[in-house]
Amino acid sequence: MSEQEKKVLLRLSDLAITLRMNKSKLNYYASCGLFPTPESYGVTSVYDKDEIIRRLKIIKKRKTQGKPLIEIKNEFESSSSTEDSTRTN
Repeated sequence: MSEQEKKVLLRLSDLAITLRMNKSKLNYYASCGLFPTPESYGVTSVYDKDEIIRRLKIIKKRKTQGKPLIEIKNEFESSSSTEDSTRTN
């Protein structure tokens, strides 16, 4: 993996500071399954900053369209399974 492709991994508390968001909102989204499974380093869970930002943009857009979080979660899951199947084929 090149330097440009390196993931920036952050805890939700650090993401909240970086993105100027309420930490409890990020925790809620994570508990609803809107974020990918975090990577674990001991007892610390970290998330890919770029992926979280991408998902937050989608969440914001879908919420303004009146979509409930469960539909947004299902959208993420279906796009993830599509990506997984194209990688294995």
